[in-house]
Amino acid sequence: MRKKPLPHWIVTFEIEPLISVILLSSILMSSGLILAGLSIRHSLPISSHALPYLLIYFGIYMLLLTPYFRVLASTFYFAFVERSLKHTLFSVFVFTLLTYILFRA
Repeated sequence: MRKKPLPHWIVTFEIEPLISVILLSSILMSSGLILAGLSIRHSLPISSHALPYLLIYFGIYMLLLTPYFRVLASTFYFAFVERSLKHTLFSVFVFTLLTYILFRA
C-alpha cells in the first residue's frame, strides 16, 4: 500500500522554528505578567492585593505550561508531518507524563 503524498507546505514544514516561537512567546508572556503583577502590587493600596498576585501566578503557570505546549507541538509534528510511529508514541508518552504531573493532586 502506497502512502498518500503530502502537500508541499507540509513537506517543507520544520519544527524548530515553531518550538522557538513557543518558547520565546511563553517566556515573554510570563515575564510580562510577572512584571505587571509586581508593578501593580507596589502601586495599589494594601487592601487590594488580589489582582497583582493573580497576575504573578498566571505568569508562573505560563512557565509551567511551556514544556507541555512544546511536547504537544512535537507530537503533532511527528504524527502528521514526519509520520514516524516511534517518535509519535514516545511524544505521546512524554505528553501523558506531563499531563499526569500537571494535574495530579
